[in-house]
Amino acid sequence: MTKSRLTPSAFEIMMGVKPEMKAPIVKPNALILAVAAMCGSSWGYASDEALTATHELYQQRAEILHRNAEQLTDAIAKVCEAEEPDIVSNAQLAWRDLAGSWMFFQGRENLPLSIQDQVWHVQFWPDKKNLVGRQVPEWLTSDRPVSVTAVTEGSVAAQGLGAAEWLLFDKGSDWQTPRQCEYALAVAQGLEVNTQAVISGLASSEWQSVHGESVVEHQFVAINHQLARLLKKLGISLGSNGKGNLYFAEAWRSDHSLALIAASLASVDASWQASIRPALVAKGETDLVANMDILLRTTQENSVFSDENTYSTLLIDDYGYRQLVGLQTQLMALETMWQQEIAAALSISAGFNATDGD
Repeated sequence: MTKSRLTPSAFEIMMGVKPEMKAPIVKPNALILAVAAMCGSSWGYASDEALTATHELYQQRAEILHRNAEQLTDAIAKVCEAEEPDIVSNAQLAWRDLAGSWMFFQGRENLPLSIQDQVWHVQFWPDKKNLVGRQVPEWLTSDRPVSVTAVTEGSVAAQGLGAAEWLLFDKGSDWQTPRQCEYALAVAQGLEVNTQAVISGLASSEWQSVHGESVVEHQFVAINHQLARLLKKLGISLGSNGKGNLYFAEAWRSDHSLALIAASLASVDASWQASIRPALVAKGETDLVANMDILLRTTQENSVFSDENTYSTLLIDDYGYRQLVGLQTQLMALETMWQQEIAAALSISAGFNATDGD
């Protein structure tokens, strides 16, 4: 069913936001796109400019992602060599950098199949059944041989960012055991392998040809998926009864959830700046561009992202919970503007499957 345009506009809703205590239930959408035939061929210079900027952006982010994976491996190796608990903080910082850089690719369902195959291997989330918390300790107490291949070809819950987070932040972690070091290095090296696959996928003919033919439409879909993922991050942990569940939050063990939401927002902004924004400017949609710029900026400047705040403390505090609901409302306004006003300006019809979401 196609949504009708809201009155007042999404921009007006966001600027007058008054969050309620009870969080709305948000189900992320899977777009069913019917793109007008004119889109693929009539963008001209704007499409060429967006294509160049987008390819450069993706390549830069992929290289940063892989470099951060390498730095995590180095940091974990130093923990194991030094056998000094204090040095774990350096590895924790490396993990945060890697997780933050992954947010650019998280939820982008328009990536080449070779990259899509790696997504769950890089990050298993959501983890509502705490599979990470059950399967990582199983690896640490078992006697099966540890290798990069054994880890990467095994359960997705026992590898990637989730497993590395458990090893670096969970109370059950013990760096004095040789088995943990052996397993942690295999997990980190597996992340190196899978992030290298992202770089290779972006150099593939599949990405270059398919993405090149309709970069504006592809980026519209990619950003829409990321906005849906952002709402999911908040929605499943906020719940629907005014009481949140921290264990459903992304990166709850490291209490890095807010920072990853901020990184996801910054990724949306970067993609907008590289692709959709210049296309709309070329079409003369200056007012719409200005409104979207304001929505993105004010959402990123939300006081909830203050350095003093952590997701865990906000979720259990009445005022903090309302702040998170306020952020959720801003994200909903962003999604509404994207799916209605931006889509209309691009001659893209965005429909919705009522059974989507979880």
